[in-house]
Amino acid sequence: MINMKLAEERGLDEETIEKIQLCQGFMDDVLSNPDMLIDDPMDVASCIEECEFKLQGLWGFEQSKKFHRYAFDVKWCRCPKIDNLEMAGWTDKRYINAECPYHGAFPAETWDDERFK
Repeated sequence: MINMKLAEERGLDEETIEKIQLCQGFMDDVLSNPDMLIDDPMDVASCIEECEFKLQGLWGFEQSKKFHRYAFDVKWCRCPKIDNLEMAGWTDKRYINAECPYHGAFPAETWDDERFK
């Protein structure tokens, strides 16, 4: 759901609001069911990052990784969510769990990886 008060304050037109809704909806779907939408698990983090940059641009905000927060909400991510949420807005550095199938030391190459079970 879009924050209509913020959209109005930012002077967004209907077309931009619709694009935001579509992009956010797609990202929400990827976060909850990445294996159904992304063929290669190694592409999940970059897909989410692209959505976050796209949303920042549509909203007219500075496009910066330091404000990104959704990559750690993706299903099966093992990275510390609260610690990373607290970092958002301050730095683009994030805490990574080495065993995470997306962000860890050895990212999963297929959806058959045991970390997705």
